[in-house]
Amino acid sequence: MVFANSTLAKNHDDHPLWPAGHLRLVQLHHFPGHDRIVEQSEGAIPGPLIGMLAAWLTLIFASFGYRAPRNSMVKGMFILSSLLIAASVYLVLDMDIPFHGPIQISDEPLRRALAVMQL
Repeated sequence: MVFANSTLAKNHDDHPLWPAGHLRLVQLHHFPGHDRIVEQSEGAIPGPLIGMLAAWLTLIFASFGYRAPRNSMVKGMFILSSLLIAASVYLVLDMDIPFHGPIQISDEPLRRALAVMQL
């Protein structure tokens, strides 16, 4: 255990160690600015990775389209599948920053947890 030799982990009466959840609460409670870091989180997906993903998908679609017959069914399926893949990449990029953008998650549970930690 990480806190086994720490004076924070032992009671003054030499009782056994506190539960791990309580230590985590104490650790987060003593970390200044924790709420600002979580609220100001930026996206973590690097731009070059997105560029490589786009180039890879372009090459895959180009190689499939090179040998495919030229009819309306194939063209429609290529358009539909490219739109679905673009929508899924957009969804991943949008949810990379969860508190901003068209699709957002609520920050109310985070605020309630921080209020509990303020004691």
